[in-house]
Amino acid sequence: MDKRKSHEDLYEFEIGRFLDLLEQDRNYAFQRYGFTTIYSLPPEKLYQLKNELGWKGRDALDYYNQGTIECQEGKLKDALKHFEKAESMNCDQPELYFNMAVIMEEKDDKANARAYYQKYIDAVEKLDDIPISLQKELDEVREHLKSL
Repeated sequence: MDKRKSHEDLYEFEIGRFLDLLEQDRNYAFQRYGFTTIYSLPPEKLYQLKNELGWKGRDALDYYNQGTIECQEGKLKDALKHFEKAESMNCDQPELYFNMAVIMEEKDDKANARAYYQKYIDAVEKLDDIPISLQKELDEVREHLKSL
């Protein structure tokens, strides 16, 4: 096993241990790992934890993450408010536009759905390197856009 792989495995192991400790004994988790470790958590978990700790959203990514959590909970009206706030703060996540398009489509607001799907396409096309899987998704979105 090369040294880099073993470091990555150790890192993943420690993040997993930190997540377990957060569930078992939050105070001990922070005593052992400190607060900086939370920034290694997946975005949804990070936002959830920050919310539980009373840290309020301050930047576009925080509002975007709050919107994604609300989408998962089916709270589309609240999600849209947070997505709009993220957009007003120049969030650079192409998925923001995709999520907004889906919500608009759910509201039967086809004009805005089309506009946000197009913003999504434009944002993805600005990326330096578009993975094949994302290219396929873009093609699907373009086809879907034609049907709206």
